[in-house]
Amino acid sequence: MSPQWFLDSYPVWGDTRYTPWIRKFGVFAGTALGIALVAALAAVVVRTRDAGRSWSYWFLVGALLVALGLSYSILFPVGVILVGARLLVMLVRSLRITHHVPVDEILGSAAVLIVSGLVVVMWVNIVTVDRVSTAIAFSSLYQMKVKAVASFVVLSPLLAGVAISGPVLFRRHAGPAAILLLVAAGCVVAHTIFDIRFRSNEYKYMFTAAVCLVPFASIAWGEIAGRIGRAAWPVFAVIILFLAGTAFRPMLESVAGVADRFPRVEVDEFTFRLAHGERYAAVAEAILNQSPVDSVLLTGSVDRDLVAVTQRPLYVPHDGR
Repeated sequence: MSPQWFLDSYPVWGDTRYTPWIRKFGVFAGTALGIALVAALAAVVVRTRDAGRSWSYWFLVGALLVALGLSYSILFPVGVILVGARLLVMLVRSLRITHHVPVDEILGSAAVLIVSGLVVVMWVNIVTVDRVSTAIAFSSLYQMKVKAVASFVVLSPLLAGVAISGPVLFRRHAGPAAILLLVAAGCVVAHTIFDIRFRSNEYKYMFTAAVCLVPFASIAWGEIAGRIGRAAWPVFAVIILFLAGTAFRPMLESVAGVADRFPRVEVDEFTFRLAHGERYAAVAEAILNQSPVDSVLLTGSVDRDLVAVTQRPLYVPHDGR
């Protein structure tokens, strides 16, 4: 059994779409907005000291949930898990300390989840009205095993931070720490057991798991930096280059003229066009100028964004057939 065979058969180093993390933030896509909304919601939800008694607080939570569901619906379940984890932590804490049920927490959580859920369900039904295939399924047992190991491998630097700073944080801020760890665990479970088609979009839950674990790693690094003094900066730089260095490869190759991965475009007019001589440039020009505006493109898998350069909707049959 060769190492390459093992890597090909068991890709436990993670999906290249989220390893390294920073690469996703260098592309023009909506994922970064969804992750930012999850981070904002997490920052609000972990406020466990009397915040739940204010309806303005629940209005903010509901607004963030609706914004998340409308702008990036695939991450809306993470918002639900955040609110649910907060409710669970507050319920346990209230029963242990005061022996009373936190009615304000229950009513506030239920209100924001019901309202935001109804809005998101209506929105998803609208945008998927023409969908003809199943959007979500369970992963196979093999996929679950691989993704479970991959989750541990990819999150291991952040989990090391949890091991270092977790005990202190649980003594000082048990509620927020428990909420973040519960949500991170929920994201890993969702990434492991679900297959969101097409193709395997459950990888995005790894970003949200990282959002919840980053505070632990940041605090742990602060403790380490305080111990090693001036060596902290070069050590930090080495760690960043080791963990995220490959994210800068496309940029460096482009500057060095090694790679020719990105098509040349013309931006001197209002209409976005491929430059003359680029692959599909002539076809895109003909479609843009000579086809009806309500046309639908039917193609196989192509390496150009035909929607942007033709201003026509695109239909790609599953597996290019």
